[in-house]
Amino acid sequence: MDANRKNGHQNMYLSAFAALFTLAAAGCAVPHRPTESEAQAAIDAAIAAGAEKYAAYDLEAARSHLGKETVEHDRLAKEKAEVAKLKAEAVQGYPQVEATGRRAETTAAEAISTATKAKAVAEEAQANAIQTKATAVQAQTTAAQAKATAEETQATARRAEGFAQEAEVTATEAMRMVKQATETYIVRKGDSLSSIAARVFGDPARWRLIYEANRDQIKDPNRIFPNQALRIPRQAPIEDFKPAR
Repeated sequence: MDANRKNGHQNMYLSAFAALFTLAAAGCAVPHRPTESEAQAAIDAAIAAGAEKYAAYDLEAARSHLGKETVEHDRLAKEKAEVAKLKAEAVQGYPQVEATGRRAETTAAEAISTATKAKAVAEEAQANAIQTKATAVQAQTTAAQAKATAEETQATARRAEGFAQEAEVTATEAMRMVKQATETYIVRKGDSLSSIAARVFGDPARWRLIYEANRDQIKDPNRIFPNQALRIPRQAPIEDFKPAR
């Protein structure tokens, strides 16, 4: 009986030691943060996209959350980094859109000039046809030759008219490309960037996209003036863009 009591005490001591060891190990363990590497990768991607130059405020906000040793801070760091990346890409993408607009304007001007010349050629051809017909009436001996000349001139006129119509279609398409690439909005009295964003995008929260596209003439986003001509980008990547209000 004494032996059983001794064994029971030993088992009790071993169980208590095992419980204490388990608690100590749990207290020393560091919670795993599964999103920390994702947050760092998002910050690196934002830097690669030029966020240090074009979205420094949001990039710094992302960095401030990194290293806080909580999953929530890692999540915020990733979100801020993704916002910084989108802003940097939007700001850098606008000059390409503007260049496309300028090329489209040049193409439109050339098409209009070609159409004008084609119209002049058609009018001249029609005048030649009339003159040729009069000559045919007056010169009976050369009637057959004059008739052939008149028919050839009329065919030239029809080809010139077709070329003019094609040039007009090209000019219309070029002007459509200009409009799609960028639009201009004239500021009215009482306007704000938020009200303009609501009018052109249907979402006042996208005011920063207009601000970034017009940084050369808007120093303070809270101060715009009537008759200012603001560029409204239409091809900037804004579907996933969530600017700070």
